[in-house]
Amino acid sequence: SQHAPRDRRRRGAGVAARAPLLLPLLLLPLVLPPAAALRVVVVDPSARVSSTVQRHFEDRGVQLLAVPTGTPLAELQPSALVVRSSCVVDRELIASLPSLAVVVRAGSGYDSIDVQAASEEGVLCLNTPGLNAPAVAEQAMLLTLACSRRLFAASSSLRSGSWDKVPGRMSVGKALGIVGSGSVARELALMASLGFGMRVRIHSPTGRQFDPGAGATAATLDDLLAWSDVVVITTSLNARTRGLISARELDTMKPRSILINVARGGLVDEEALLESLDTGHTAAAGLDTFMDEKRVPFTPVTEALVNHPNTVCTPHVAGSVAELGPAVLKASLDAVEDLLCNGGDVVLSDTGPEPVVAQCLNLEEVGMRWRKRLPEKRKHKQ
Repeated sequence: SQHAPRDRRRRGAGVAARAPLLLPLLLLPLVLPPAAALRVVVVDPSARVSSTVQRHFEDRGVQLLAVPTGTPLAELQPSALVVRSSCVVDRELIASLPSLAVVVRAGSGYDSIDVQAASEEGVLCLNTPGLNAPAVAEQAMLLTLACSRRLFAASSSLRSGSWDKVPGRMSVGKALGIVGSGSVARELALMASLGFGMRVRIHSPTGRQFDPGAGATAATLDDLLAWSDVVVITTSLNARTRGLISARELDTMKPRSILINVARGGLVDEEALLESLDTGHTAAAGLDTFMDEKRVPFTPVTEALVNHPNTVCTPHVAGSVAELGPAVLKASLDAVEDLLCNGGDVVLSDTGPEPVVAQCLNLEEVGMRWRKRLPEKRKHKQ
């Protein structure tokens, strides 16, 4: 390849093979180029990219800025945004950025982006869902084991000065149901079946055709819920899946089963889950996501779930591992570079020797209208 940041190896390769660490990490200075130039803005709480990547983009006529969450973006007028879940790209923000052509969600999910508003304005939306799949699957397995063995209760007992042996249950050989059929589901199915001998069924809420992979079978939602000892939610949040697990679904689950959510809080009716935990129908819940995240103080329901004796809760950290940060950022910037500098040859048509890890969310709706939002002299392929 003619440029340093791109690496088109398959998702199955190790993180180190997919993307070299982007070091040294530096805050980029907010020195704005002429208005006609292309500008890429990375919005992230840590707001760091490497000086090497910055120079690479400058050589291609693109300024790369990194700013913390909350920075007024209308003053920067980016051609492309790379965001985490902490940055909400809503209709109002899109309307204030007439030069915005591309938004990339660095990671999986896209519920923080108003894709419909973006589509109406001709803004292309992408995400990089596969890179953090092993980390999210690992967290799902961790929560499964912690809930099954009642790890939090046992640890709390010991810390309080007691030596009470809290009985738990094994996960080996149990029935695992996965709600979701994407990369996280496939990683988890392999991890659970090969590592713990679990029997695995997978349900796709979108109804799309999928290959459940070795050691797993497809199932309807109700059949999966009634069969599973552990139900893990990995599907994306959208209008179709919001509230997917409500009181009816919880009642359908096998008595004394375990619910794990490593996807999005809006997928589960939290009040119904709290009631199911209180009655004992649901034995335990492992929650990495909540309906009202980052809200302090917690809502009464969130506080009750976090402090429930039969839950293990984490603050949406399933995909937050040190090894993946540089790889996810690199994949996002690779996609932006291809779109702004190469006309989207790889991302949109996959002409490379191997698939890229970014996927378009609204290409059918937007088509090539996103190119019309770029400065006049950069609308055509360089």
